[in-house]
Amino acid sequence: MSAKKRKVYIEGRVFNKIWTAKYLFTDIQGKAVCLVCGTQVAVLKDYNLNRHFVTKHEEKYKNLSDEERAREADGLLANANRDATVKTSFVIAHKIARRNRSLTESSRVEDIAENLELQLKEKAAEFDCFSLALDESCDVRDTAQLLIFLRGITNDFQITEELASMQSMKGTTTGKDLMTEVNACLDKLKLEWDKLAGVTTDGCPNLTGKNVGLLKRMQDKVTEINPEQKLTFLHCIIHQEVLCKTVLKMNHVVDVVTKVVNFIRARALNHRQFVALLEDSESGHGDVGYHCAVRWLSLGKVLKNVWDLRVQIQDFCAKKGHDIPEFSDDEWVADLGFAIDVTSLMKLNAKLQCKGLFVHEMYSAVKAFMRKLELLSSQVKEKVLTHLPTLKAATKSADHLQKYSEMSVSLLDFYSSLKEESFPHLRRHAQRILVLFGSTYVCEQTFLVMKFNKSKHRSSITDEHLSAVLRIATSDIQPDFNALVQAQSRLDYSH
Repeated sequence: MSAKKRKVYIEGRVFNKIWTAKYLFTDIQGKAVCLVCGTQVAVLKDYNLNRHFVTKHEEKYKNLSDEERAREADGLLANANRDATVKTSFVIAHKIARRNRSLTESSRVEDIAENLELQLKEKAAEFDCFSLALDESCDVRDTAQLLIFLRGITNDFQITEELASMQSMKGTTTGKDLMTEVNACLDKLKLEWDKLAGVTTDGCPNLTGKNVGLLKRMQDKVTEINPEQKLTFLHCIIHQEVLCKTVLKMNHVVDVVTKVVNFIRARALNHRQFVALLEDSESGHGDVGYHCAVRWLSLGKVLKNVWDLRVQIQDFCAKKGHDIPEFSDDEWVADLGFAIDVTSLMKLNAKLQCKGLFVHEMYSAVKAFMRKLELLSSQVKEKVLTHLPTLKAATKSADHLQKYSEMSVSLLDFYSSLKEESFPHLRRHAQRILVLFGSTYVCEQTFLVMKFNKSKHRSSITDEHLSAVLRIATSDIQPDFNALVQAQSRLDYSH
């Protein structure tokens, strides 16, 4: 009977400190790590470390005396410790910036942002086509900030969606000015105009002007290169005012609710007194939701909050001499209840407010939302005031449903599986559709980060640092920390 094989952890091997000078190794969390090439040796045995040194590095260090090799080991160890410290500082800076916080020490953040931009440039070189999402807003110092988001697709249908640039505009923001900034952004990323498939905006005049707007200029630019190429221009599909006016038709409800919330929250004294009132009444709510600077704050939450607190709000406003006659109007209260039911039931805004959504998915969600509204309307006409759940009579079992769920594939996988030589036009058409932005949500979301970082309390933050924070906070690309550490090392040695 053969003897049992010994386990490494049972042997209790420990790192021998003489191996540092002898073989240029150090101990990191119980593993021997080569100071020259970074190779890890799991089993701490003299033979293993000696074999690695002889086969990999002996030729370089064979002429060194024991004393010289010891000094070399000390130098390598110091550099390794320093590199680990530098890498840790980059990782921490990245985590802080990802949480939408800016740093007093901005160099790390800006170095990471530069690394992300370099990786984005490398990815952009492989795009078959791309689209842009554009939006412009002013920060707390009234500097116009133009956000340019990029979505590109490769030949194998790999999609990249990233912040291409934040362009700070100190002067005018005409269509010509915006075109200059967009052109500079594309030049920086080495993106070709003839690969541009479409542009999504929120519909403001300087972007969509018929004669001198940005979109007109972009189409003219593309036409110069390829007269047959037509760009696809989209209006943001989740523009809050459009949804309220054309879908819900509840402006008379939303306007009153907005005025009430602003009356309470816009005045500091009113806000403090109202919060104290809620605490005394033990209402279960600590405050009333405030309107948001971006245009598609989840409407249902605001309406539901006001509905739950309508008695306290009415009493508070009456004491302040600010009567709200709509709260006593049964028809208006019914309209408010209906708006709450619709928004809480459909969850349309929540479905549309995500990165990476395709424009056809967003369009389908809006169409489904409108069909549900029609169904709900017909039920109300028939005095059926409860929304009936989906019938499950045809459901056999969970296993039966699982069979069909496993047969499905994603749209990207389907088009990627088509052979290019057999379906060149279909693949190209799919790329141009899938690369489109369905909304400017990523821009509006990033403006929230901008307003959080560049507030009236931190208004002196530079545009460069603000841009770096926004790039890191919105990027899905992982920084190359090793490259950052090497670049920092070269910079330090040059001094």
